[in-house]
Amino acid sequence: MQALARSLGAGRRCISMQAKTTADHLRMLEHHFSPAVPRSPKGNDIVVDTAKGCWITSIEGKKYLDLQTGIGVANTGHCHPKVVAAIQEQAAKGIHLQQNCTISKPVVALLERLDKVTPPEVSRFFFNGEQGGKAHAALILSLFHLLCLLCRAAPRRALL
Repeated sequence: MQALARSLGAGRRCISMQAKTTADHLRMLEHHFSPAVPRSPKGNDIVVDTAKGCWITSIEGKKYLDLQTGIGVANTGHCHPKVVAAIQEQAAKGIHLQQNCTISKPVVALLERLDKVTPPEVSRFFFNGEQGGKAHAALILSLFHLLCLLCRAAPRRALL
C-alpha cells in the first residue's frame, strides 16, 4: 500500500500553495514549473499582480513600464477596454472554436474584411497564434508552391 501511495505522489514535499511574496512565488516556480519552458529574460523576478496599458504592477505594489511586447498585447497594451469587451463577448458565445474543426462567424467575418483590403492576388489567409505554427505554416506554404511549380500551375500567394 505504501508503494502505491508513493507512486501516486503521497507524502511528496510540496511548497505551500499560499505563495504571498515574490520569494514564495519564485520557490513555487522553481519547484514545480517545467525547465523545458525557459523564463525570459533571465533574472526577471517581477511577480505581476495587475497589468493595464503599458504598465504592470507587482504583488509588492511597484509599477513597471512593460517594454516587452507580449503575445496579444503588442498593439494595444494590457487590458485595453475594447479588447477586454471583445474577449468577454466571444467567451459568452464560445471559447477555442478550432478553425480546423468548426466554422465560426468571427473567422468568416475576418476573411470578408481581409478580402476587401488585400490585393486580388492574395486570396488565401492563415491564422495562427503560436510560435511553432508560423514555421509550420511557412513549410506547408513552401511545399504548396513547390508542388504548384512542379505541376506547372500558377501558385496562389498566401498572407501569413
